[in-house]
Amino acid sequence: MKKIDFPISLFASIFVVLVVIIIAFSIVEYISNKSNTEYLLKSKAQIFSETIIHSSQNTILANDILEEEIAQRLLDNAYFINILDSLGVLEENELIQIAENNKIFRINIFNKSGIRVLSNRGRGGLGLHQAQAPGDQVSDFLKNSEQKQILGFKKSRFSYQDRYAVILRRYDGGAIVSVIDAENILSLRKQIGFGKLIQEVGKVPGINYIAFQDLDGLIAATPNVSELKRIESESFLKDSYYQDDIKFRYIEWENDKIMEAVHPLKLQDKTIGLFRIGLSMKEIELLKSRMLKRIIIQSIFLLVVGMIIINYSTLRIQRKKLIEQYSQLESDTSVVLENMAEGIIAVDKDKEISIFNKQSAKMFDIQLSDVLKRDYSKLDTQCVKIIDDVFKNNINYSSKEIECIHKNNINIFSVNTSIIKDNEGNPKKVITAWTDITEKKNLEEHIKRQEHINKMGELASTVAHEIRNPLNAINVIVQRIRKEFQPRDENDEYQQLMKTVRSEINRINQIVTSFLKFAKPLQIKMKKVRFKDFVDEIILLIENQVIVKKLNFINKGVDDAVLNLDEQQMKQVFLNLFQNSIDATKPRGEISFSGKVRNNDYIITISDTGCGIPEDILPKIFDLYYSTKPNGTGLGLSIVHQIITQHNGVIDARSEFNKGTTFEIKLKIFKGSSNEKN
Repeated sequence: MKKIDFPISLFASIFVVLVVIIIAFSIVEYISNKSNTEYLLKSKAQIFSETIIHSSQNTILANDILEEEIAQRLLDNAYFINILDSLGVLEENELIQIAENNKIFRINIFNKSGIRVLSNRGRGGLGLHQAQAPGDQVSDFLKNSEQKQILGFKKSRFSYQDRYAVILRRYDGGAIVSVIDAENILSLRKQIGFGKLIQEVGKVPGINYIAFQDLDGLIAATPNVSELKRIESESFLKDSYYQDDIKFRYIEWENDKIMEAVHPLKLQDKTIGLFRIGLSMKEIELLKSRMLKRIIIQSIFLLVVGMIIINYSTLRIQRKKLIEQYSQLESDTSVVLENMAEGIIAVDKDKEISIFNKQSAKMFDIQLSDVLKRDYSKLDTQCVKIIDDVFKNNINYSSKEIECIHKNNINIFSVNTSIIKDNEGNPKKVITAWTDITEKKNLEEHIKRQEHINKMGELASTVAHEIRNPLNAINVIVQRIRKEFQPRDENDEYQQLMKTVRSEINRINQIVTSFLKFAKPLQIKMKKVRFKDFVDEIILLIENQVIVKKLNFINKGVDDAVLNLDEQQMKQVFLNLFQNSIDATKPRGEISFSGKVRNNDYIITISDTGCGIPEDILPKIFDLYYSTKPNGTGLGLSIVHQIITQHNGVIDARSEFNKGTTFEIKLKIFKGSSNEKN
């Protein structure tokens, strides 16, 4: 058999082909791995930027709401002082009392000439012109026509402490200045501000830096950032500032190449600055170095048949590492999502839910297995509607408040949305962040309601004092007329009229006494009370009325817990509420009661199937002197609200006309042992 000689050029050609193939495969793999790694880095940057953006927006909105509430409280007190001042009944003692009750640091009253005429801080400085006294805001205020002005935060002239102040124009000319100590407020801002968030997130491995800057310069950053180029100095930053989406670029940072993610922070559709996140590219550089080494090794051993297997094994190892890195990143992201206070829901363009964290399941009371990777139509109607709107209109929502009804409970959510778009700019995925603000809204409503009741009580007390003196004089005069004047005719009718007049005077005096009693702060005597024993005593007191009226009383169960209560005051609360239910419920109707532990709170519910309360009347039921009963004084529910507030609790009412009413009371559980005896 003739031996076939292969020319050297053939072996050389085969060698070159093998080298080209190996190099080509290596380059393709490098490009693919680099692309995947960059995608992971961008996804990581997107998640962190969205988290920081939403948290920052919530922090800024919370600060604005807090400042508005402080300003409104100071103005409300200033309005009340203005009324007393216009009536001519305001003295220094009353001003001091008002300041102490409302924790106001300083209240100054100036006349038309800008001279201070009254202050809760003593008579020092009275008679001085404003130009001689600290600050010159009053002089400027008196020159314009504004009725009120928010001075906001300012430094004290002498102590260098922070203050917050407002000015209100007096009815008789001049101004009223109310000032509170703002040290605690500013301290709280620093603790929850997004500067703190930047410091914490900046510690995550793989992040070189995080910075927030506006058009004027750097505002907050991780410790390793002292300065950055201004936004207007670079077209990339300038373009990003006026865009809505996140943008990426590669830059040099401390002699290393990094990827920088830039995302604008918007509040109420207005850009207030840029977040810049620097991500390490060491993984990509390390990948490049490994690939070059492998090309050299494969070129040297290309004649070895086993090189194909080695190369294949190497490819599998690299792929496995990449999957592990992706799994680790996915795990880290999952941990972040699962521990967020907000509910995160992500839906793709096929209406399939891809992300549904633990907080979302808790908010909507849905099992993860029931919604994940399934159509999002199973969610609440309002939830579905807002996601539909984002997909349909291709617009984001910021802090949009919506109401969702679930199991007869109304929850209020603040929703922020973010759109991930495809190459054509169409929504590819919608990410929504849900914050349950129901309790916050209820607490705000409770605080406003109590402030309203307090002001009405103070006003009633002032009016009652003014009525009592002339009422006593009238009573004395009636007594003298009855004793000293005897008519010749119709004496019986005269005596009856005198008796009626005195009876009406006594009735007015009782009402005045009720006014003064309500305005006087309650003397709360707290002690540890086992609530189950306390309720058994209340039920025993109302049992006879329930039986006589043929009502069905249902005790749905009371969790054993120890509460810190004033037993007598709280007994008045429950007797009042049960009496209202008994009065409103027809025979064979139903009254139910329950007490449940929820987190650190104790939730007490009293429900009836009575006549209910009309929707337009429900917001007024806690108002002072408001009553729907023919002989009602309008003090019952106001006193209930006052007692619950004194116990640092919250009371709320839900009702449907002709269907029934439910009162829910939330109290704090005593932090000692639940088995502790009174």
